[in-house]
Amino acid sequence: MFLTITSKPLNNSKIIPYKALLTHQSTMMSKNSSKFHIFLLRALTTCLLKIDGQKLLLKPNEVILIKKINSLTLQSLSKKSALQILLESYSASYPFDFVTMGGSPLIHDMMHNTNPTKSVYIVFRHLPAQIIRSYYNLLANLENQNTVADPTITFEKTTLIGLLLAELIRNYQKTVSLTDSQFPDQNIHHASAETQAGIIFQYIVDHIQNISVKEAAHHFGYSHNYFSRLCKKVFKANFSEKVTEIRLELACRMLSLTRKSVTEISTEIGYADPTSFYKIFKTATGTTPSSFRNRFNAAHAFHK
Repeated sequence: MFLTITSKPLNNSKIIPYKALLTHQSTMMSKNSSKFHIFLLRALTTCLLKIDGQKLLLKPNEVILIKKINSLTLQSLSKKSALQILLESYSASYPFDFVTMGGSPLIHDMMHNTNPTKSVYIVFRHLPAQIIRSYYNLLANLENQNTVADPTITFEKTTLIGLLLAELIRNYQKTVSLTDSQFPDQNIHHASAETQAGIIFQYIVDHIQNISVKEAAHHFGYSHNYFSRLCKKVFKANFSEKVTEIRLELACRMLSLTRKSVTEISTEIGYADPTSFYKIFKTATGTTPSSFRNRFNAAHAFHK
């Protein structure tokens, strides 16, 4: 099922009935209960979303794969916003197993978490726009043809969705926005390397103010040395480098989407001295925090 959601410029925000859509899609299936839902949000324009109270800005052709959320709102900007929902339900896990066969089990691990205790979704950025558009166009054309539930077309759609998921994850280290995504709670000791990276990142984000490698290692039940080697393996960088990278990403998000002062932001992400944050931010981005915020607001005509 395809659905396009729009919001008018500077108009009321639009609540997207996520749970109602899942229920409706499940009732359209056969008597077999659907175990797997694919819920993909694709931005057609620049969109500001609020997922369970967390603001998230998507640029055109950026995608969110959702496993579980409680609330979803498309917020109004100064220009018309539009996003496309792709929703399919399956009684078997074929599309996710297809991705696993491609050698990247991150989505498979996420979707097979049958009872998540919190919101779970992955945000994909920096995707090849032309390829993503092509997959969506092919899927839309097949859906338009499938008016009598042709099993061949259904198979083709399922295969294309598997290929789309594989494309999303193909360069996951560059495309998955780790600070924007919400990864599942599960035993890190038995997870894939990709999922381990997501779980560790989630812990860092949740404890960014006072994070330390010693406390993180203890939390996951590892020795300091082993945990340091694990981080080096899954991140291709050491723990402190990744903490700095995450702090900068969080700072950029807060500068873009909130009115918090630079001092407030530096404190929230773990810098007791705003001057240190200022220097690190300017070295990494080539601009000051205030200039970054002003450029963002000017580029998007953004109203908080």
